[in-house]
Amino acid sequence: VDLPPRQRSLRAVFDYSWQLLTPAEQQALAQMSIFRAAFSREAAQRVAQVALPQLLALVNKSLVRTVAAGRYAMHELVRQFAAECGAVQLATEERAAIAQRHADYYLHFVQAQEGLWGEQPQNTVAQLLQEIEHLRQAWQWAVDQKDAALLLAALPNLARAFDLAGLYREAAATWQSALAEWQPLRSEQSNTTIISPAQHCQLRLQIEAARTEIVLGNYEQAAMYVEAALTHMPITDETFTAMRALAQQQLGMIYYRQGEQAKARPLLATAVELAQQSGETRLTADCLLSLGEVELYQGEKSAQH
Repeated sequence: VDLPPRQRSLRAVFDYSWQLLTPAEQQALAQMSIFRAAFSREAAQRVAQVALPQLLALVNKSLVRTVAAGRYAMHELVRQFAAECGAVQLATEERAAIAQRHADYYLHFVQAQEGLWGEQPQNTVAQLLQEIEHLRQAWQWAVDQKDAALLLAALPNLARAFDLAGLYREAAATWQSALAEWQPLRSEQSNTTIISPAQHCQLRLQIEAARTEIVLGNYEQAAMYVEAALTHMPITDETFTAMRALAQQQLGMIYYRQGEQAKARPLLATAVELAQQSGETRLTADCLLSLGEVELYQGEKSAQH
């Protein structure tokens, strides 16, 4: 590769340092090249399967640096060089397994953050923002692999984190790019009682995309997403009751934001009823809040006349 002089010099230094490593240390560094940003000691062990002694040995050799208590990072050029060596040293299946463990670890990490729904969610948001580059990388891997189960598991909390951090445009781009990876749903799917995990994921992404576009004020785009989801959603499958509630809620909020409260209220009332049927208390409370917002507005408007 024709590299600039400075980079050729750095490459020579790295090649020399690489030759001084033991085979186990070479493998550890190559496996840790999966981390594009700072990572925790636990992540090194769970994702790269690098034990603490190996990690500390690489720290002592200045190939990995400590950035905070229990957190480590690699200089980007070192990471790239290690990844190049890993492409030779690690089998394709092994590299894929590391990437899968990375996606599993970080998307299950965001899934487990119940603090996002508590009274002081900002502490949890700060923890997730610390891992945001890994979350982006993990999400994209799951999208590329069409791992619908993993995406569905992470989606609610990832969307909540985006909301609390004010990352609405990134959220919109995230949902849009994921939806672009799948073929459009067929129009006859609403008549079937069997729906694949991939189709389930598409429907949930469409609703989340609609919700984000509402926040951004893109009501026409939001309506396209939610109407597509409602068109293809199984009508008789009770496992989709909560999703139907979400869809009705978003459609109701689109009308409300556009000043059509008369159309919004019945949709939101239906959303509340479906949410209650689903047994999901958090969803029920959210739908009630939306309905309450519309009724409060109508009450204030009536009082002015």
